[in-house]
Amino acid sequence: MPPSSKLLARAAGDPAVRTVRVTISPTNTASRALALPYGFVLVGEQEDDEDGPELVYELPADQLRA
Repeated sequence: MPPSSKLLARAAGDPAVRTVRVTISPTNTASRALALPYGFVLVGEQEDDEDGPELVYELPADQLRA
């Protein structure tokens, strides 16, 4: 099981987790390619002090438990 799948499985198993969020640089196509197949949806943008602009994606944890 890939590490990303393990993290999502852990989130799905924790009833306190309601949303899983990832932030990805707009130029990081590899990270987007890993996240989007899980169903993450673009919800906004933010500016990180160290990394610069980031796209914010979220996935409701309920979708992981279905």
